[in-house]
Amino acid sequence: MKLRSIVQVLAVFIFPITAMAQDEMQFRIEGKLDNITKQPDRILLYYPYREQNYMDSVDVKGSKYRFDGMISGPVRADMYIRYKNSDGKTDMSNDVLTVFLQPGNITITSSGTFANSTVTGSRANDEFKKIQQAAVPYQTQVAPLMEQYKTYAQEKNKAGQQQVNSQIAEIKKKMMADIYGNYVKQNPNSPIALFALQQYEGVNMKHPDNSSQLFATLPADVQASRDGQKFQQLIRMARQAPVGSTAPDFIQNDTLGNPVALSSYRGNYVLVDFWASWCGPCRAENPALVELYNKYNSHGFNVLGVSLDKPGEMQNWLDAINKDKLPWKNVSDLQFWNNVVAKKYGIVSVPQNFLIDPNGKIVARDLKMDELGTKLASLYGN
Repeated sequence: MKLRSIVQVLAVFIFPITAMAQDEMQFRIEGKLDNITKQPDRILLYYPYREQNYMDSVDVKGSKYRFDGMISGPVRADMYIRYKNSDGKTDMSNDVLTVFLQPGNITITSSGTFANSTVTGSRANDEFKKIQQAAVPYQTQVAPLMEQYKTYAQEKNKAGQQQVNSQIAEIKKKMMADIYGNYVKQNPNSPIALFALQQYEGVNMKHPDNSSQLFATLPADVQASRDGQKFQQLIRMARQAPVGSTAPDFIQNDTLGNPVALSSYRGNYVLVDFWASWCGPCRAENPALVELYNKYNSHGFNVLGVSLDKPGEMQNWLDAINKDKLPWKNVSDLQFWNNVVAKKYGIVSVPQNFLIDPNGKIVARDLKMDELGTKLASLYGN
């Protein structure tokens, strides 16, 4: 894991929320490369556009390049430089520049390296730099922990890895509140205020009421924007199954076609785990979840898997269950994001989970496996 990832948007499998209508505006980047040691060939630009991750590339002519594109508002983008070798082949560089695009003209002047650039014409980028600088102390805290994690991984010390993961998670949680949360409160009119709010709350909002209050402080045009309306939709979906509420009951068929009701698990703690065979992060969590299930199942803990696998891909679902050796019941209607249960719970990404108590109340959601282990240990003992 690279340090820079602590301030980047994490890639997750996200429910394709319908795009809201909004006029798009043009941006232009005019770049100049000064004293670059290798011969530049092309510049690549990655940014979100119409609910997708979009890639554009242009040739470097002399020492200059230009991008013209459309965006609906300020967006974060990554730029890469591709070099031409003496043998005529090209090679990608790790020399990356992160910028914030906004409608209008933006000028980028790079000196020596691509990352060493001056960006003008984008107030959004100026504000983003403030956030990057504020994140440095947190990155400094994380750096030695990452090295410790590597050591534990080499030693196959799972307990040590979990401990380090918990420490990193706490630092990131504090960073999100101290940097992104406070930024929104102090700068609601900033061109990147909505971006900061998105980072603070994340895709799976645990506190939708808090999200709604902060969102209400943003300018009216931002709230009415495509991204603003999408954020409001995420708030509405998060309110469908909040912590403290009674878990929505459901009946769905298992792998043999037999109906399974959530209410049949009353009297014990059950983790409703939303996943899919195509979801890499879900599959990566399964071994740890199996370990916790085996440890606490005799005490009454259970798991009910709800798969968001696609129509016509039942075999993929069955193969994943067998390969990952999942011992608990798994249900699905094989309707991908249209899964009836997923809609009831407001699922917008996977993995997601809900811990439900013996009375059918949601007591926690979106638990990482180390967090779930700590919770189960408090309920059942070690």
